[in-house]
Amino acid sequence: PVVGTDQLFTVSGGLVRAFDLETGDSRWEQEIRLGRIQATPALAGERLFVATGSGKLHALHVTDGRELWQWSVESACPLFTPYVRSGPTTLASPVVAGGVVWVAAADGCLYGLDEATGELLWSGYLGAPLAAAPAIGAGALFIGATDGTISALSVRGAQRGGLNSLGAENVVKGRQILG
Repeated sequence: PVVGTDQLFTVSGGLVRAFDLETGDSRWEQEIRLGRIQATPALAGERLFVATGSGKLHALHVTDGRELWQWSVESACPLFTPYVRSGPTTLASPVVAGGVVWVAAADGCLYGLDEATGELLWSGYLGAPLAAAPAIGAGALFIGATDGTISALSVRGAQRGGLNSLGAENVVKGRQILG
């Protein structure tokens, strides 16, 4: 579950539900069709971000559950089987920081989406399927892959560059997301 200011959000199968924290009453329920949900949603402001096992990310409005936007992993690979092959699956929880929703996917890519619109701002291939949520702290984004590697990507100012491998040469290039 995810706890907001006055709501509790839960996922089960393909359903997302919101409950009043004080009374426990149901506020809304939203079905995510064909969307096996295995990860904890991310909450940022008025948006709840829900990743599905079929490689989609749904942005829902917290007051009524209506869908604000939807994004799909672009990989044409088959669905992910742990440690065997990659695919367009998102098994990890999304992470939101600095107006960007970070999504780790089984196709080996880390994606950065605009929180408000779902526009793809950044993506980078990290070499192996990603099945764990990224963590952001100490000026860096950390992500583990199924081959046992952990990538630490520094976060620099928006006008000065992209995400860079900490202590190494620039391994992924793209538009800077966080400042």
